[in-house]
Amino acid sequence: MGKRLLVLLINALLSASCSQPALNHDSSIHDLISNLSATIDSKSIIQISSGGGHTCYLNALGEAICVGNNIFKQLDLPHDKKYLEISAGGLHTCATTTDNTSICVGENAAGQAPALMPEGLTSLSAGGFHTCGLNQKHEIVCVGSNMFKQASPPAGANFVSVSAGGFHTCALLESGHVQCFGDNSRQQSSPPDILFKSISAGFDHTCGLSLEDKIVCFGESSLERIPKDDNNQYQSLSAGGFLTCAIKKDQSAICFGASAKIASAAWAGKKLLSIASGMFHSCAIDSSFKLDCFGNSD
Repeated sequence: MGKRLLVLLINALLSASCSQPALNHDSSIHDLISNLSATIDSKSIIQISSGGGHTCYLNALGEAICVGNNIFKQLDLPHDKKYLEISAGGLHTCATTTDNTSICVGENAAGQAPALMPEGLTSLSAGGFHTCGLNQKHEIVCVGSNMFKQASPPAGANFVSVSAGGFHTCALLESGHVQCFGDNSRQQSSPPDILFKSISAGFDHTCGLSLEDKIVCFGESSLERIPKDDNNQYQSLSAGGFLTCAIKKDQSAICFGASAKIASAAWAGKKLLSIASGMFHSCAIDSSFKLDCFGNSD
């Protein structure tokens, strides 16, 4: 079952067509970026999220704009809603709205993208084939594939954030400890016993920022993902498919894992405000509020 869903994800991403670049149509991410400045006010962007082969943006007006692979209609969030948060998953997208509902679109074979999520969610995170969120009691609520128990959160804990990965989920407790559940075949659900400020679950690895603003990773090739002899401090990071990118305190970026050299070259000398790593691409908002991406959605 796990291999079947993985094959579905990979095949869907690799088979996506690269048609004429336009919003809400199948297109490669790098082709779409040149058209975005003429389509949206980039200075109003307040959140960015990259998924399997698509990226979504949320602006200050509460409007959601998604680009990339739309083979499962994962870009088609309703336009008559105002949104507070958005999360791009493997082949689906979920978002919380100003009317206290959470909406999902896209592939729903495993129940990961219900038309309406449970009510009262204050945040959410779309993973490979599951989606998790926090309710007003700071409890984790999950839907979708549960083959590795990635949608079976612990009860009674006080969580402040949750991040759904490929086939696992990690969450940050109020105490600063991280608790993970789901697939642990690559040790991606085995956090060290330290305190974290943030956590990000990737496809088969997990990374976070320690209280000292250092990068800490665990999971597939985690030792190769951590910069060696790194004395920098970081303000944010995003774990993707096979790549993790982070923003330093000076707003410069560093990436490690697959395609790290390409990413480092793409963002060399630039100051970034926000960063989001997807399966085969990564996007960022730079200091001039322009969108800057590399990789593609096909």
